[in-house]
Amino acid sequence: MRLPSATQAAKGAELALANSHRHLRCSTLLADSGEFGVATAHLVLAMEEAQKAYTLALVASGIAPNEVGLKDMLHRHDVRHRGAFLDTLMMAQFDMMKHHRERLDAKYDLEGAAPPPNVREEYAEALLNDVRALTQHSPDTDPTIAAFDWFGKAANRKNRGFYVDYADSQWLNPGDVDSRLYEQGLGVANRFLELRGHAVEWILSDSAHQQELREHHGKVMATIQADPRLASLEGAMEIADQELTSPAKPPNGEL
Repeated sequence: MRLPSATQAAKGAELALANSHRHLRCSTLLADSGEFGVATAHLVLAMEEAQKAYTLALVASGIAPNEVGLKDMLHRHDVRHRGAFLDTLMMAQFDMMKHHRERLDAKYDLEGAAPPPNVREEYAEALLNDVRALTQHSPDTDPTIAAFDWFGKAANRKNRGFYVDYADSQWLNPGDVDSRLYEQGLGVANRFLELRGHAVEWILSDSAHQQELREHHGKVMATIQADPRLASLEGAMEIADQELTSPAKPPNGEL
């Protein structure tokens, strides 16, 4: 299979993003007629296409996964689900980091100065507490946990909405899916498509944006190569735990 060039990837990103909204419209029409099972399946398809659009936008900007990775993202549902889950996790972590950086900067009047060791420890502890607290939240009340829940169960919910199946000594019928699950998924899908849409449009709108993205990606990859644990939530928590139990380190100029 020949993979798309940067120019072809940009076109594909636009088409996939438009198709994600097409699935969202189909979902709404089906839900309005009471078909919440099939409507739920179309929500999953909408999010899959939005993730595909984002990946193709990265390819258009010159950030490409390896050949196997790109083929998998284009053709495997589970890879798109996993990508959406990990990207949502990264966005949640970024929001936590930004919140605590700004809070501690104001609290200690740092004004961009290098934080002392006690502030770094407070920052690490606050981040670790936030990550651990996520496990106590419910998808019914926390949009971030709802997104994790949906991407983790995307394949099951799509199949549940499309097919009659027999499991655990009972028949599973798309007609039995209720409006509560659909409404929760609709909130997740609307937020995800909005975020992915803004990202795709920003990447494709300006070559300067693409250069900025390539530079940022290079820094991220260099950081992960220096410590591969940063590529996963478990690894990040391990590092945070070490920060809390190790002797204070001299400041390095950033929180």
